[in-house]
Amino acid sequence: MNPVYGGQQSPVVRIEQLEYIAAVTRSGSLRRAAEELHLSQPALSETVRNLERELGVDLLERKRSGAKISDEGRELLPHIMSVLDAVDRLRGAAGDQHRISRMVRLGTVNTATVPLVIPTVREFRPRTR
Repeated sequence: MNPVYGGQQSPVVRIEQLEYIAAVTRSGSLRRAAEELHLSQPALSETVRNLERELGVDLLERKRSGAKISDEGRELLPHIMSVLDAVDRLRGAAGDQHRISRMVRLGTVNTATVPLVIPTVREFRPRTR
């Protein structure tokens, strides 16, 4: 079920659909994009058609010689790429958060090893921040 905003249903757009449009645009054909994405061409075509239906816009011009981005798709492409760039930044930031939040616990059974361990820990710590 699509979310409703302002009394109207909002289209549901999945990131993978936007990635598929970018791949078709980059490769210039559904067949090559499907190979690049490790998908069957019918699965890629169906996913793109579903996105076009959700948005109410033909994003691709399909011909026997291949598919290329339509005029409407070309207008939307900067927005698609902006969303994909934002997703990449989000994934990167989430990865950074994961790395920052890691904790290292160190135990030693002999107090004589502490003078050896402390310099190593001090050296290691700046790399974890």
